[in-house]
Amino acid sequence: MSQNSPLDLRVRRTRKLLRDALVALIAEHGYEAVRISDVCDRAMINRATFYRHFADKGHLLVHCMDDVFEDLQQRINPPPRRAEEIDLSAGYQNIVTLFTHVSEHAAFYRVMLGEAGAGAFRSRIQQILERVLEQRWEQARHAHRHPPRLAPALTLRYQTTAMIGLIQWWVEQGCAETPLAMAQAALDLMLHGVGWAFGLDEALIAANITV
Repeated sequence: MSQNSPLDLRVRRTRKLLRDALVALIAEHGYEAVRISDVCDRAMINRATFYRHFADKGHLLVHCMDDVFEDLQQRINPPPRRAEEIDLSAGYQNIVTLFTHVSEHAAFYRVMLGEAGAGAFRSRIQQILERVLEQRWEQARHAHRHPPRLAPALTLRYQTTAMIGLIQWWVEQGCAETPLAMAQAALDLMLHGVGWAFGLDEALIAANITV
């Protein structure tokens, strides 16, 4: 049966109705409080139809996340390596792509990263970002041969946690800034740090740090 068949279109429509209903209910009541009957009522679909597509509420949630993360992973990749150099412009473009993707799924990100969302969502996006950043770091390490100053796992966790926090803040603000502006802000924070962002003098900061 072709992907454009009436049956396939009905399946996709039904699953979209259920996904949209789940996201709306999570936003209103929190994930734990949502019942399958609530999802069916909101989507105007009977329970038998729900169970033809999903085993339970958790299965529906995983399907929602799979759709979003499949789109993200198809679009964001480690920057390509050119001989012994890192293509930094490709790295920046990946950040732009990330924020563009978030803007297209802003309602879902807003709910899932908020207090009412499911912790599995944050864990999965962190895994994706850590994988991409780790591959980029490996490229940089082989190209420049500088040993890391801190444990790579620590740095990756810090950077991805900060990026997810930035995404959460952005969607909570209604994506008022453009993906390009957010990508530039993320890049500036990564390259220059928080002290620079606050306008503090870097030499003064260094002089007052005691270890």
